[in-house]
Amino acid sequence: FVRVLLRRFTILRKSVFNINLAAGTVALLLASLFAYLLDPVFHSIAYFLLTGIPALQNFWEWLHNTPIGPLSRFNNTVVLGSFIGGLILLIPIYWGMTKLLLLTVPGWKSELKSGKSFKQ
Repeated sequence: FVRVLLRRFTILRKSVFNINLAAGTVALLLASLFAYLLDPVFHSIAYFLLTGIPALQNFWEWLHNTPIGPLSRFNNTVVLGSFIGGLILLIPIYWGMTKLLLLTVPGWKSELKSGKSFKQ
């Protein structure tokens, strides 16, 4: 299992990102551990969405009856909860990482304003 995971990560790392293999592997393992620890929270959120809000029952039924709906696996509480958690955390993490980058990398703010990092 770990070999398959590392092989997929290596392909992604080489094709999309230019990152160190060791740093990427450590980040992947830490993120997996963090997600595993948050699974009960994700389960609670999704269980509430799936069963606690009667107005959404027709939506979940419609989604499950569409041809591609079951492929989303949103009937699995951890999958749905992780998706919702990711959507909720998307903006705060983006904002926080941008602030951290501007504080730690000297000269990045001027490059960002001038657009030098995006020009070919």
